[in-house]
Amino acid sequence: EGHLSRRVAGTVVATAGYRYLEYPAVSIHQPQPALTWYHRRGEVEGRLFLTLNPDRDRTSATLLLRALQDVSGRVRLGGGVSYGDRIFDSASLPEVDQRAWQAHGWVRFGLTPRDFLVVGGALAHERPDFDLKSWLVAYRRGF
Repeated sequence: EGHLSRRVAGTVVATAGYRYLEYPAVSIHQPQPALTWYHRRGEVEGRLFLTLNPDRDRTSATLLLRALQDVSGRVRLGGGVSYGDRIFDSASLPEVDQRAWQAHGWVRFGLTPRDFLVVGGALAHERPDFDLKSWLVAYRRGF
C-alpha cells in the first residue's frame, strides 16, 4: 500500500493511494483518490475506493466521507459514512450485488494532556446478510 499527497490550494490536499491485496484465489487492486480539507479545528475528507478484481472481471466503488472536529481543548469529535459496493467483502462474491453502508462516530475526552477516554460506535449493513453493531470504550495514553 502506498500514498502520495500534494497540497493543491490553500489547505486542500489531494492524495493518490493504491492498495494491493493477494488472496489464495484472487488478487485485488484498489486505487484510492482522496481530497482532504484541513481547517483550524479539524479536517474533512472524501475518499473513493475503486476495487478492481481482474480475476473475476469485477469493479466496484465505495465513497467514504469522514470528519474530525476539535470542540474544545479537551474534546474531539470524529465520524464518517461509507456507501458503495463490497465494503466488507471485496473478493469472494463475484456474481451478487453487494450494496453496503457503514456509519461510525466517536468522542475523545482529554483527561490529562496525555490521557484520553474514547467512546464511540459503528453501524453497518451489506446485502444480502451482513450486519454490524459495534461499540467502543477505550483509554489512550500518548507518549
